[in-house]
Amino acid sequence: MFSHLPFPQSNRTGSLLIALFCFLYGFPTSILATVDGGLKVYLNCSSCDHSFIKSEITYVDYVRDQSLADVQIFITRMTTGSGGGIYEMNFTGYNEFGDIKHQIRYEVLPTSTSDLVRKGLVKRIEAGLMLFLANTPLADEIKISVPVNNRVTKEEKPQHDPWDHWVFSIYGDGNFSKETSKSAANGELGFRADRVTELWRVRTNGEVNHLKNKFFIDNEEVISVRDRNYFSGSLVRSISNHWSAGFFTDLAHNSYQNLDFTASSMPAIEYSIFPYTDVNRKELTAVYQMGYVYNNYLEQTIYEKNQEHLFRQTMALTARFNETWGNIFSRLEASNYMHDFSKRSLQLDSYVSVRVFKGLSARVSTNLDLVQDQINLPRRDATLEEILLQQRQLATNFNMGFGMGLSYTFGSMYNNIINTRL
Repeated sequence: MFSHLPFPQSNRTGSLLIALFCFLYGFPTSILATVDGGLKVYLNCSSCDHSFIKSEITYVDYVRDQSLADVQIFITRMTTGSGGGIYEMNFTGYNEFGDIKHQIRYEVLPTSTSDLVRKGLVKRIEAGLMLFLANTPLADEIKISVPVNNRVTKEEKPQHDPWDHWVFSIYGDGNFSKETSKSAANGELGFRADRVTELWRVRTNGEVNHLKNKFFIDNEEVISVRDRNYFSGSLVRSISNHWSAGFFTDLAHNSYQNLDFTASSMPAIEYSIFPYTDVNRKELTAVYQMGYVYNNYLEQTIYEKNQEHLFRQTMALTARFNETWGNIFSRLEASNYMHDFSKRSLQLDSYVSVRVFKGLSARVSTNLDLVQDQINLPRRDATLEEILLQQRQLATNFNMGFGMGLSYTFGSMYNNIINTRL
């Protein structure tokens, strides 16, 4: 059933009420209009199919920079406990629409195909644009389609979940390549099981990985083998909107790190400066862990140990901001063994991506590791073969990296044409 609802241009309150009516009926809307000095929109979304959105919503003008826009649509995505996602869409008006600002959330199932997701995003974007289109010459051309049997007449009861919030996944991968003088084979098999509720988060995962390389040099065969197997599990309890506590355990075998078997048990506590509900846009947390570590080595270590019982503590600070002007991420982690505080490490990973001014964006990334806790290194010297084939971890005092980049966009203010040929 279709009803033609003209938006009175001289009555802003009436227009907003009609747009709100559209939201209340579950977003099954259809906006039919043509561009006539249309609304200028800047779409800021790293996880969206921009071409599809532009091809479906053709009655607005898409601009290349947010400073040129009447409306900015800033979309972020969070992964849910089931493996699906929640898109948070923030609509911000500028110029004559400067007093309009609102948000829409769109939840997708883990089984949703990319086509269903992008079609759902288009519907929500159209619904979000209603508040702005209601105050343009396009208002008289808008039609709203709401099937009567889709109207919400009572609160829907939540569906029964036979899996009780558990989500499982199993994966496997294998590849083989061969040349005249070398061949390589790699295989891995893993699993994951998660349960996420408002109060608890349970995560377990494990993997078996085997890498084998063969080299043929002067009729001699050289073989390099690296094995990495692990299991990890965590149990985290939400205490409040700022505090949480948890317990982490890990089991592993890693031939590269001289670990025949290692196990750890680490209680942890975390404090979040911002409420956890804001994690999609901003995050500032401090985590402290302290617990037991057992190492059984493949070879005797530089400290003449074949096995060790240790206690270790870790402190980590994480900052993450995802805003319309750019993104910032930084994590600083310090740890040490309790029996000898000189056996310590410090790790810093950061990146900044900022919109400097119209059309110009800059990105800088850096990482720095100060390493003084390589207690697992074998006592004997590494052979040239082990070094070249990267079969053994080598001693180091630091690890660092730096990167930067600039991007500048200029030219036509508008770009509404979709052309995917070749």
